[in-house]
Amino acid sequence: MSLIDTRGHQMFPVLDAAQIETAKRFASGAARDFAPGAPVYDVGERHAPMWLVVTGEIEVVRRDGLNHEAAITTLCAGQFSGEVGQLAGRGTLAAGRAGPTGCTALPFDPAHVRALVVGSAEVGEIVMRAFILRRVGLLQEGGAGSVLIGRPNAPELVRLQGFLGRNGYPCTVLDASADEEGRAVVERLGVQPQELPLMLCPNGTVLKRPTDAEAGVYFTP
Repeated sequence: MSLIDTRGHQMFPVLDAAQIETAKRFASGAARDFAPGAPVYDVGERHAPMWLVVTGEIEVVRRDGLNHEAAITTLCAGQFSGEVGQLAGRGTLAAGRAGPTGCTALPFDPAHVRALVVGSAEVGEIVMRAFILRRVGLLQEGGAGSVLIGRPNAPELVRLQGFLGRNGYPCTVLDASADEEGRAVVERLGVQPQELPLMLCPNGTVLKRPTDAEAGVYFTP
């Protein structure tokens, strides 16, 4: 069973009326209205706020470097977006869009989330537990983060995998010659063997044989 099956109630808790009123005191701005289907936040967005849903819904999805999307959950009134990487200003690993009837949500930028955690032990504990579990869930489930395409066990590919792993950033690895989708990308881009590995970022950027510093630009503050 996945983490969301066993601990979904902690990953996506619903704040009660009193907890919502407590959280509202720490919001970083006024509530915003989003039209049906409108983007609320996107994969790779840095310093993205946590959004507390007041009315309506936010549909949350994960997306990888090949633009594959998969639903994670739908946040309803009293639920909030975000994961622990956002507190450090890292790019988000998921995307959120307003549900079919739109939504109204309150923003909490990273500084105000930290203030909430310090200022309210009860709500802060709920938020931090959810943030940590969501990050772990994204790492375990896959389908989020960058896609690496290269030759299995090649030193440059192993280095890049290690760098992303140490920084808690998920990735999927495809064989440049044996995997059909990996081979198709290499052929479509006209990539030469010496340019591997490729790093396909969720925002559409393609990096050829990136250094650690170049790869880190896409998920570090």
